[in-house]
Amino acid sequence: GFNSESGHYYDPITSFLGFGPTILSRDNPEHKRLVHSLIDSSVAGPFQHFPWKNRASAVNTLATCLTILMRNGFLSTSPIIPITAYMPRTGKSMLMSTIVGVTTKESVGAKNMPSSDDEANKMFFAALRGGENIIALDNLKDGVRVDSPPLAQLSTAFHYSGRVLGHSENAKVINKATVFLTGNNVILSGELSKRSLPIELKPENDRPHERVLPNIKEVIAEHGDDTNHLLHGMVQAWVEAGSPKGSAGLFGGFEDWDEVISGVMEFWGFGA
Repeated sequence: GFNSESGHYYDPITSFLGFGPTILSRDNPEHKRLVHSLIDSSVAGPFQHFPWKNRASAVNTLATCLTILMRNGFLSTSPIIPITAYMPRTGKSMLMSTIVGVTTKESVGAKNMPSSDDEANKMFFAALRGGENIIALDNLKDGVRVDSPPLAQLSTAFHYSGRVLGHSENAKVINKATVFLTGNNVILSGELSKRSLPIELKPENDRPHERVLPNIKEVIAEHGDDTNHLLHGMVQAWVEAGSPKGSAGLFGGFEDWDEVISGVMEFWGFGA
């Protein structure tokens, strides 16, 4: 995982061996344009076809990609990523799959929202104990209000405790998961909304099912590596500049994540 040219170390899955970041300089206008083009709907790429409700949703998508890539680089948990829209067929699950596919080259193992707190605790503990880095609660019921103490705990507990199935013993595991929620008109409780980095999609009209969309696997195959090289290049340039901390200060309980991710984003001209 060590790239000798850049001095960049990355502990990847096997398909990333030989990987190296794009060498970028923030002071180079072309490099900065390349970075900002990652979420520019007029530029071909993995995120070109998603109808962002606002600029913040596009920026939060980029921050989510960096969160997955840099998960081992900060010592706090990270916010929940709700991907929502006001109507079906807007691309919520597709966007989640694209983010995960671009950053990990893996598919999403989507789960249903547990029906009780006890089931949620069991699911989350089993997922973390099994080494899952992505927990995707997909296709929540339209208009559902999510008020889940276990989900709130999962978003803030760097160590997560639970009972080992089949045994009368408790165990504690390190929580390095990124948690996604997807659904239409989803309402988060006050506790969860303060622990979330929202991404909202809004179609151009009321017939999003009529859009002609590309095959997302083909898009990732065509643009995924270039996107990943750029994402790593963003981080590499930030590290070489001394890893300046971000000043956003948006998330209580996620201070380390906030300083790191907003640090990279601000370094490249996003946000504050």
